[in-house]
Amino acid sequence: MYVPEQYKELNLIVINDFINQNSFGNIITSHNNELYVTPTPFIATLNNNSTITLLGHISKHNPQVISLVNGASVLCSFNGPHCYISPSWYTTPNVPTWNYKAVQVKGIVKILDAKAAQKTMETLVQHYEQGVEKPLKITDIPYDMLNEDLANIVVFEIEVHSVDASFKLSQNKDDVTYTKIIRELKKQDDYNSMLIAFEMEQNLKKRKLQAN
Repeated sequence: MYVPEQYKELNLIVINDFINQNSFGNIITSHNNELYVTPTPFIATLNNNSTITLLGHISKHNPQVISLVNGASVLCSFNGPHCYISPSWYTTPNVPTWNYKAVQVKGIVKILDAKAAQKTMETLVQHYEQGVEKPLKITDIPYDMLNEDLANIVVFEIEVHSVDASFKLSQNKDDVTYTKIIRELKKQDDYNSMLIAFEMEQNLKKRKLQAN
């Protein structure tokens, strides 16, 4: 992923949080010149603020399984809010563009054994049950049903060795234009525009603090 310097996010804490907030990502692999991609939920863990580990799973019946083996190289992508930016919102002539937040990581696969797979699924369930009124525990699932499910999935860990994070939020615009874009985004009747407007407002506050 091409990331211009002004849009690049390097803070691994921020990136790890972004992945967990936008965790339904895509895992992309290749085998014999064929590309495979599967959308799946992940959990990201930041290890001593220096590396990221991803946990995920796919069905054993998924054709991608042929490429998901120990030592395989993978690419995972995670997308956040995004929206169109009209040049009519600028104070000077320009071209249309798109604001967005996205992260791509590359890493090496490790297929987990049955014991580690069950522990990982416990972690996944605990993570995604947060916020549910009556959170389910993996032990609440009937034993036979759980074992059947585990027998039909491939659970994996990815040690991330490369991260590209692009948070493109009109950072290259002056404060007057930047503020106008936020104002116009708030007029749009869609959730993504509102989210981008919020992100840009947070950045504007940081810009003003850094300027003082």
